[in-house]
Amino acid sequence: MKFSIPSVLGAASTAVLLALSSIQVSALPTGPVAESVTHEKRAVEGLNNYDCKLTAAHPRPVILIHGTTLSVDTWNTFAPILIKRGY
Repeated sequence: MKFSIPSVLGAASTAVLLALSSIQVSALPTGPVAESVTHEKRAVEGLNNYDCKLTAAHPRPVILIHGTTLSVDTWNTFAPILIKRGY
């Protein structure tokens, strides 16, 4: 039996979609707990410094981008180190 590429890709896509549709997704918390979790502000001193200038030592800007499920809190460890090093 000979399989064509479109039929194999179609079958694989269907299998992946069926597998993903069976995954249970939990909802985010609601109410006061959700507000305290999702809207808590943690500022890192020196982060988002719009007055910084590029130098010969650091000619390119550093742009920190967190992952899909993360937030600015990801940079609480790394941002101060980069700031101290002059980035």
